[in-house]
Amino acid sequence: MDWDHFGGCPHQEAVSVMRDQVMLLHSQLLFERNQCLQHATRNRRLLSMMHKSSADKEDLLAMRDQVHIMEQTVESKDINIGILKEKLRQLTNEILKKEENLNKQLKSLANDKHKRDVENHRLQERLTKLEAQNAMMEKVRHTRPL
Repeated sequence: MDWDHFGGCPHQEAVSVMRDQVMLLHSQLLFERNQCLQHATRNRRLLSMMHKSSADKEDLLAMRDQVHIMEQTVESKDINIGILKEKLRQLTNEILKKEENLNKQLKSLANDKHKRDVENHRLQERLTKLEAQNAMMEKVRHTRPL
């Protein structure tokens, strides 16, 4: 490679080798630039996916909180339903007992009425007999001479 200490003309072969090396370096530079652009595009896509994932995670946490609140509400409603069912059962039992007592009182009153009706009928017959006897006695008194 002696070019007379770079004062002379290089050989044609040396120029060709250097040109090839420059082209190779230029190709490597273009390749590296392309790789850099691809990495930047990939990084932007990954960053976008990360932001979306973070938003989805926040939504998920909010939904979990809502589900937890709803579960507590459902549990509270279930407890209230149980309490109301127990009250309904107690009220139903009370109503049945009152109905049973009223039915007993009604039977007792019906029996008393029947007894009074029988007694009233007997007394009416006796009254009728006594009135008939009284009328006969009055007739006899009026027909008898004094």
